[in-house]
Amino acid sequence: MVQSVTPHGFRVGMKLEAVDKKNNTETTCVATVIDVLGDRVLIHFDGWDSIYDYWSDPSSPFLHPVGWCQENGKPLSPPNGMHLPRFLGLTVF
Repeated sequence: MVQSVTPHGFRVGMKLEAVDKKNNTETTCVATVIDVLGDRVLIHFDGWDSIYDYWSDPSSPFLHPVGWCQENGKPLSPPNGMHLPRFLGLTVF
């Protein structure tokens, strides 16, 4: 099944970097859009339980494209239980 792109550009399965608004607005995590309903998107933090999911407006300042943290010198929290080098497929010496 092909997912159509919504007018705001978000689609189910899309990866992004999202701020953890419930626990720490300084923490940006790897996340996935798991649902789209009209002009709202449901954000899921990869590796975390669904109790941390939240609905958001697509224009929210808490949602960023993949690579935003690196481009802006901000730390990116990998999915729960993963270390960032392994998550990125890097070999650590």
